Amino acid sequence: MTPEIARYRKLNKYKYQLVSEFAIAIELKPVEDIETPFVKLTKDGFLTITVHYAWDGATRCPDFASLMRGALVHDALYQLMRLGKLEYRTDRLSADRIFWKFCLADGMNRLLARIVFLAVRWLGKSAAKPRAIMENQVSVAPLGSCT
Repeated sequence: MTPEIARYRKLNKYKYQLVSEFAIAIELKPVEDIETPFVKLTKDGFLTITVHYAWDGATRCPDFASLMRGALVHDALYQLMRLGKLEYRTDRLSADRIFWKFCLADGMNRLLARIVFLAVRWLGKSAAKPRAIMENQVSVAPLGSCT
């Protein structure tokens, strides 16, 4: 038997992982379809987040039930910005508004939703900026014989 190389990537501290695909229409519509291994966004604004996508909930905030769907979508959109697939200077405000609308639709108090929105506006810029992401760096485990 020929040993196989183990390829892996280091993950940041994610707390949640989808156990089924999540798909929804949103108002953010890119010029061209975007497709990554875990997130797809069509130019018609149809967002699909695949099974096994991992996210951290609402960073720096308790993970209220009314926050979870919005945090999932928001994290996926910010990931597309970090990857350079969406323009963070123009699309970030739309992503933050989408988050806010999900919070309200899922029953969050208007005042708390406003605070969450302002928090992502004030604190989220660095999370949306394109950069070399450690998640994209693939490492290889040593190749050796186990026998």
